[in-house]
Amino acid sequence: MKFLDRNEAGSLLAQELIKKEIKNPVVVAIPRGGIPVSAPIAFALDAPLRLSMTRKIGHPYYEEFAIGAVSLDKFLVSQQQVEKKYIEEAIEKERRRIREMIRIFDHEIKEEDIKGKTVLLVDDGIATGKTVQLAAEEIKQMNPLKILVCVPVCSIPAFGILEKEVDEIIALRIPSSFSGIGAYYHNFNQLTDNEVIGILRKQKNTVPQENIS
Repeated sequence: MKFLDRNEAGSLLAQELIKKEIKNPVVVAIPRGGIPVSAPIAFALDAPLRLSMTRKIGHPYYEEFAIGAVSLDKFLVSQQQVEKKYIEEAIEKERRRIREMIRIFDHEIKEEDIKGKTVLLVDDGIATGKTVQLAAEEIKQMNPLKILVCVPVCSIPAFGILEKEVDEIIALRIPSSFSGIGAYYHNFNQLTDNEVIGILRKQKNTVPQENIS
């Protein structure tokens, strides 16, 4: 069964998370696709929403297939037959984009946001798991109480990798034959910066005042 869009997927995830009665949660979204999934979760749990500034490094011949991930301080690349020059250029390109997102979105996660709290790390789906894996590594350094990865759909191989890295994975779909994240949505349009900004501005008005940066 397909999700109508990312918002519906987030609402369905929120229903599952409410049952867990999570104390002191912080929702951390991976831009851009994770943001509209995260918004209904943050609203339902009355939790702040922040962004993990990590970006996928796509394969040179199939950009949607992640061979790695990058943040401002770290990168993670799997063993692929890809030229070193391509990796170096991709890292620099994605870091430029991360700096731009930090400036435009002004919602970057900070240690004071998550220290001692339960982090719900959210994306619109997980194929290889590289971006979520790197995001989780960075979050661990900020001393959270727990890290829960929350996604609408996850591949079996990625689930196996990530369950060793985080406290729990909550995935609504774990298909035996994974067809790419977009195959599980009726509407999987790419978000513009303006759409992301609109979601974040609305979210600022739906969390307790002390959680607004």
